[in-house]
Amino acid sequence: MAASAAKAGGTAGTGQRTHVPRWDSCPVPAVPPEQRMNTERAGKFARDSGFEVVGSLDVSGLFFRQDVRDMCTPELCPQGYGHSWSCPPAAPALEELRAEASRYEQGILVQTIGELEDSFDFETVVETSALHAEHFKELADRLAVEADGQLLCLGAGACKRCASC
Repeated sequence: MAASAAKAGGTAGTGQRTHVPRWDSCPVPAVPPEQRMNTERAGKFARDSGFEVVGSLDVSGLFFRQDVRDMCTPELCPQGYGHSWSCPPAAPALEELRAEASRYEQGILVQTIGELEDSFDFETVVETSALHAEHFKELADRLAVEADGQLLCLGAGACKRCASC
């Protein structure tokens, strides 16, 4: 899946704190029109789950890019490929994902932000990614109950829900 990338401006390497958006999971929970869950309510659940930034998403604007999927190979991504249901070869074909997403009109985009001490602060990157995955699991679980399982959660990279499939 293609994920939006936000570039942190600023002060890396100067000792000043820089906010760095973490989009590693870039989840996009979407709720089908026949369900009465709306984006405001889903956004409240997202904020309650710990996300710092929550935005509305017009699902028709999602792109399922073959060039991004082509990076999902054992050579380029050995931790995901063949080790996660959300990664090839187990992941649905892009055409299937497009068809599933077309059932939805609106969604939300969530973000976790970590503060790096400098551009080499890998520890914060790892911590923020783990925190994002934790928030996403909590949000997906709550939305699944509220939407009676009728939702589509998409993210960049391998699923981080369980230690192993």
